[in-house]
Amino acid sequence: MENSYQESEMNQKIPIKITWIENQEGISEPEVAIDAEDYFDFEGSITDALIKFKKEYSNLLKKTASLKEDPKKTGQMKKIWQLGKELAKFNERVKNQFIILNQREAFSRDLGLSERYISFFMNFSKYFSLHEVINELSSNHYRIFCDNADQLKKSNLFKKEKKLINVVKISKHNFS
Repeated sequence: MENSYQESEMNQKIPIKITWIENQEGISEPEVAIDAEDYFDFEGSITDALIKFKKEYSNLLKKTASLKEDPKKTGQMKKIWQLGKELAKFNERVKNQFIILNQREAFSRDLGLSERYISFFMNFSKYFSLHEVINELSSNHYRIFCDNADQLKKSNLFKKEKKLINVVKISKHNFS
């Protein structure tokens, strides 16, 4: 792995990559790759930490399997939000020890979704709470907001635009 020590960014976190290896049945399973020099610099048992990471990752994949939805399908936004939230919670649990160098690629491969969708799901759950999600709206509606969130924040329009989504929610509810 290139640039194992990016001191200012990583702050004693170990950079890892999620790779895939065939098991005895010929099925690809996630595996963790780490630089050999990081084995020696890790405080505590690196083996235990990697085993814990792999269990966490396997649990994430099991938990998210039932949440995986086609983002183009309407009426699925709450499931999509939950999937993004599970990915974010996983990141939160492992962030103190590891930096996943190929995170979106790994999530994409193991969830069967594009990296762009993975990014959208994670941002969607970051910018909205579950009670703000309107299940009937299309993912495109939310994607436009999420894709422009940084720019909206810089322009001090983030909260205003987010309120407009709630107006849509109220009007949809009143006319249903």
